[in-house]
Amino acid sequence: MEKLILTDKMEIEIMLGASLGNITAVAQNFQELGTIAEALTTGGNLDAIQFSSDGAVTGEYTHMKPISPLFREVDIRDEKVVATLALREKTSLEKQLDRIESKQQLQDGAIEELGEVVSTLADGGEA
Repeated sequence: MEKLILTDKMEIEIMLGASLGNITAVAQNFQELGTIAEALTTGGNLDAIQFSSDGAVTGEYTHMKPISPLFREVDIRDEKVVATLALREKTSLEKQLDRIESKQQLQDGAIEELGEVVSTLADGGEA
């Protein structure tokens, strides 16, 4: 069985012959396809992906991004939902933006923590 394995270890069944620009995902129903769509668009979930065939890794890629629209084709075959999508590597500018956003989140967390400590001290509590 062919699979696309995302950063969070979610495994997506795919059809044989996939490439980054032409991946056909196989889902049992449209609800499962929605779960696949959510996983593909969750931040960081395409940071490190793998293609596997019968349990053996056949390709590894990092810093990927889905090409819009997320699904180019959606159809029903053999009572399963199949959807074709494409991925690409992020540009250097997109990677830089990711690093800036990550650092900003750390800074925001530190500022929030500092605010809580200052507020506690101002109320006469101990840090």
